[in-house]
Order: sequence, then structure tokens, then C-alpha cells
Amino acid sequence: MTAIVEWTTKHRWMVERASVFGLAVLLLAIAGVTGCSRDSAPKPQATHTMIGPGGEELAVPDPIRGLIPANGAVVDLIVELVETETVAGLPADSLKFSNLGEKQHAIWSQLPTVADLHLEELLSAGVDFVIAHDWQRPKLDEVLGRTSISALYLPTAQSFEDLIAAVRWTGEALQAPSRAEVLIERLETLRQELEAHAPSLEGQSAMVYSNYGAGGGTSGSGTSYDVMIRLAGLLNAATEAGIEGHQDLSIEGLLAIQPDFLVMSGTSMEDSTSLDSLRAALQGAPLAAVDQGRVLFLDSNQLTTTSHHIVFAAKSLQEQALAAQE
Repeated sequence: MTAIVEWTTKHRWMVERASVFGLAVLLLAIAGVTGCSRDSAPKPQATHTMIGPGGEELAVPDPIRGLIPANGAVVDLIVELVETETVAGLPADSLKFSNLGEKQHAIWSQLPTVADLHLEELLSAGVDFVIAHDWQRPKLDEVLGRTSISALYLPTAQSFEDLIAAVRWTGEALQAPSRAEVLIERLETLRQELEAHAPSLEGQSAMVYSNYGAGGGTSGSGTSYDVMIRLAGLLNAATEAGIEGHQDLSIEGLLAIQPDFLVMSGTSMEDSTSLDSLRAALQGAPLAAVDQGRVLFLDSNQLTTTSHHIVFAAKSLQEQALAAQE
């Protein structure tokens, strides 16, 4: 009987020991699987914080691997600061409205095209950061608010200082402050050159005017055109007439203002669709700037740019205005 009890006790101990051992093995196995699962799970992307244009804190991926420049003006800027490897793709038509040179265009046109700034396209392209302008914010906030993608919204430039600030903000976000300062130095040098020649144009005015046969329009204070004209050393005749922003302007209104120079898209007096339409609308009415050949021309992308290329456009306007006086 004693032997049976001893055998039973020993057997139970062995069974319990085996059970404990088995449980330990099972727990270790579970821990291993959990550990592997934890190791293979995507880790949150590192970020650095910067203060954006509105004074808000902005979490920027560190590094950015999937940048989207949301319009042609932003494309103009980022090509000065980063290489294509940083960029996930370009919105359709952004290159069409940019001011890239032929060599730059050939390189950047190899990037994928993002059909639209919709959620599906952004996620599919692997976008992790967007640089846009403030006028795009309402639409983009609605889209990006459903993701972890952050965005830098650059204010619409109303001065040379705004252009410089945009370069610095973009350089900080892209962790390219040195390249940003190189660009800023170029722009500052250009401004100094513009200021040096400005006295020769003192008191003279210019006005951006477009007319394609269905009515005309101009741009006054608070616009990139106003910045461009003032940098060139000229008065903006639209601003002087009290026009704010982009406004329709009839032929009668144009004739009443009589700017010293007109600024239009095209290449010459003989090659400008907008000028041809204006001449037809004038029907022989006297407009001194047209009658005396005082029309300054820029190609359409340079004329409508909101990027730092405004300074280069101003340089072209000033050179043409000075030449017209000789």
C-alpha cells in the first residue's frame, strides 16, 4: 500500500512538473511570436518640429521620403533645394505652369504624376509631406485631416520679404537651410541690382492687363503682379487707381488710367494674342502705351508666377522699360 502511495505521489509530481514545463514552453513560444510581430510592425515615422508661417507647430517627417509640391510655383522652389529622390510625384500640369529650364524640366519630368490631390492618389503615391500655398488649404485640409500627412502652407507673396520667408520656411522643412540661403543670396543680389536702376524709372507706372476678346482684367495691391512691378522700380497703375486684388477692367477704365507701360503675355508687339485682342477692343481709341510701343512682355508662366521667379520677372520688366526709354 505504501508503495502504491509513493508511486502515485511521484507520478503526480512528474505530471505537474511536465505540465509546468509545457506551459513555460508555450509561454516562451507565444512571447517569441509576439516579439516577432512587434518587430515586424511598422514603426512610427520620426519627425522634427518647426514653426510654420502662421506661428503653428508643424511636425515634419525626418527625413521626408514622399514629398508632393502642390503647384507649379512650389515646384519652382523645391528644385532649388532638394533632389528628385525626395519627391513622391508631381501633380498633373504642375510642370506645365512652372518656370523650370530645359535641363531641369527633363530631369523632373521623369517623376510619377499624381492625377489629383485626392486621398487615394496621395496614399497610393506614398506621400508623407505636402508643400502648398495658403489658397489651397481649405481643400487640402479636408483631405489630409483623414491622414497623418502634414503640410506646409506658404502665404501668397505680397512683398519681397514674403518671397524670402517662403524660401526659408521651405528650406527648414526640407532640411536644406544652406541651399535656401544660397538662393536667398541670389535674390538679394538681384534686388540690389533692381534698386540701383530704379531711379531711372521714378514716377513711371505699369499695369498688367489681359484681354482675350471677352473683357479685360488687371491686378492691384495684394497680388504677385504688384510685387513684380514694384520690384522693377515702377508704380503699379492699378494699385495707384485704388484697385485691390484681381479685378475686371473695362476698356473705358483702362483708357481712364492710361499707364505708362502695359505688361502682357507674349514675346513682342507682333507676337501677343492678348495684345491683338486689346487692339481689336480699343477700336482705334488712343492708349499711349500701345500707340508708342511701350508694352512689356513676359511669357505666360513667368508673368503669372507666385514663386521667387517674381524677382527674375521683375528684372526682365525693368530691362525692357529702360530700353524703351532710350
